[in-house]
Amino acid sequence: MNKKRWAIGIALLILVVVGNYLYLTPRASTETQMEKDMEVYLYEERGYAEEDILTMEVTFDPWKATGMQRYNARVYFADEPENDYGYSYGPDGEIEPAYFGNGRHNP
Repeated sequence: MNKKRWAIGIALLILVVVGNYLYLTPRASTETQMEKDMEVYLYEERGYAEEDILTMEVTFDPWKATGMQRYNARVYFADEPENDYGYSYGPDGEIEPAYFGNGRHNP
């Protein structure tokens, strides 16, 4: 009986470690990909210059939808530092505007 408990405990520990690794590893690369996609969207598609963007922050919401739609970008523009603009991946996989906030918005 004692060996059975040890085996179950070790199996659960392995499951937790592997699960966390699989959950966190793709996240870092996807956040980096969204940052690149946002730069393409803002600078090339929308025509903003680097000095127009005050800050850009990518966030992850594990409770939202699935896949790429869990990632959001919050952008503050230099000419409107009190307002934040949110962007996310749409159903077609392209970046699209998600919200406009008063600077205290949490997507």
